[in-house]
Amino acid sequence: MQIASAQLQFEKEASRAGLRVTKTRQSIFSVLFKAERPLQIAEIVKKIPDAHFVSVYRSVDALYGAGLLKQVPYGFKARFELSDKLMPHHHHATCEICGAVSEINDKKIEKIAKELGEDVGFTSTSHHFEVYGVCRGCRTVPGAVKVTTPSQTH
Repeated sequence: MQIASAQLQFEKEASRAGLRVTKTRQSIFSVLFKAERPLQIAEIVKKIPDAHFVSVYRSVDALYGAGLLKQVPYGFKARFELSDKLMPHHHHATCEICGAVSEINDKKIEKIAKELGEDVGFTSTSHHFEVYGVCRGCRTVPGAVKVTTPSQTH
């Protein structure tokens, strides 16, 4: 998706949700659109030097509440990315050593999520799927040390 058409969709969805399209919110959209992985709020703030941390935090919260951003769990911290309203639906594989993130786009996941919901009497409205492990590059690095990232709960 081109940034111009995504920007128009963002503005339309924000207005529909009753949100003003401020300079800070436009900057957050632009930063997340260009990001190669979900970002923590502190990372977003660093990329918008003329915005105050509190303003960015409140805007992220408002955009998340309006369904324009989605949270991606990463240990005890959340990362954010544009929601499925603005970008194609996908999942992630995250390296626990270097933090690299790869998108996973596989129709099998969608089918399994739907079937699992149906198995327990649910009509699935959404789902979340993340894979954590070690990327190809880090598997070849002798003595690579795991970074503090996602919790190891199953």
